[in-house]
Amino acid sequence: LGKLTWLALLREAINGLLPVARVGGELIGIRLLARMGVSTYQAAASVVVEVGLTLVSQFLFTLLGFFLLLSWSADLSLRNEVAYALLTTLPVLLLLFWLQQRYGLFSLLLRLQERLLRGRDFLAFLGNLQQLDEEIRNIFRRRWALLRANAWQLAGLFAGAGELWLSFYLLGHPVSASAAILLESLGQALRSVAFFMPGALGVQEGGFMLFGAVVGVPADLALVYSLLRRFRELFLGLPLLLSWYMMEGWNFRLLWRKKRGSQEKMV
Repeated sequence: LGKLTWLALLREAINGLLPVARVGGELIGIRLLARMGVSTYQAAASVVVEVGLTLVSQFLFTLLGFFLLLSWSADLSLRNEVAYALLTTLPVLLLLFWLQQRYGLFSLLLRLQERLLRGRDFLAFLGNLQQLDEEIRNIFRRRWALLRANAWQLAGLFAGAGELWLSFYLLGHPVSASAAILLESLGQALRSVAFFMPGALGVQEGGFMLFGAVVGVPADLALVYSLLRRFRELFLGLPLLLSWYMMEGWNFRLLWRKKRGSQEKMV
């Protein structure tokens, strides 16, 4: 549990602080899980399923934020923009889960490659994609375990709303629980949309200022909270990145020593 906790926090630090389009943390997670003794296909399948569950959790959390927005704001344009975003996201999620259960996303990708590229295999470095899909299906068959995992993810999102509520209380501008959930849910949704921006720079600040105005938070205070949040991410993330770099450096030195020792024996 300690190793997995470190790994989960490291993934968030990599995705939040490095320019990796929020996928680098997942790739590093697969690599480190394999180093811990987990089968590479099982490690990849677990991360893929977790990302899928995260999308579902965040959709439900954003949906709750939208319903709260209806009671807080009379701005029809803002309501409509959030509603359109939710309505366009839901079919994509349903389609992805249906394709995975019916055909296997990676197997489908392999078939498309064979048809479009006429036998050229540019995905060979990923290994046996059909086996990866089978591992993903094996995890999806454990429905009660997935429900528990989804519940923990939702609990984590609500904990983020609790952090926001406590922060504004300490800043001398307390907000209600519904306002905290609204700000956290819609702010997280904006960060996910801006996955290509390292740390969602500017997007997070703009989101808190936009939705903060809805619940009566002044723009300067919303900006202060966003900066405090980034300080917290740096305070926790930088030591995690440092521990990862040190571990990688140690492993590199071990590999170099083994290679050098084998060369000396050959000589």
